[in-house]
Amino acid sequence: MLLSYAVHRPHNVWESCSEVMIEDYMYHLSTCSNHANREHNIENSKNKRRSDVEKILPRNGKSLANFEGMPKPDTTYVSYDENALMNEEMEYDREDLARQLSHLIDQLRDDQK
Repeated sequence: MLLSYAVHRPHNVWESCSEVMIEDYMYHLSTCSNHANREHNIENSKNKRRSDVEKILPRNGKSLANFEGMPKPDTTYVSYDENALMNEEMEYDREDLARQLSHLIDQLRDDQK
């Protein structure tokens, strides 16, 4: 919509859609995160969505700066947020994985070991 200039007041569209985007982001976090009930600040969630839009626009030679009134992402938060999500994905329960491995190895036949 932004790239086709079909929206005369993109900021108004952003504000009206931001709640749905935040809900989508929170759902995504709860389904792919080890910490499903981790609290996420609403402003941080909005910032992540702005960052996602900002990453798409350069493919077409644009930026959020080209659209008057559109909020810009806070780049400091974005890099922290992405690292935090990566760190969450890397938090394995090593003891549980060791138990699972031991159990699976015990089930192998001698010729498979």
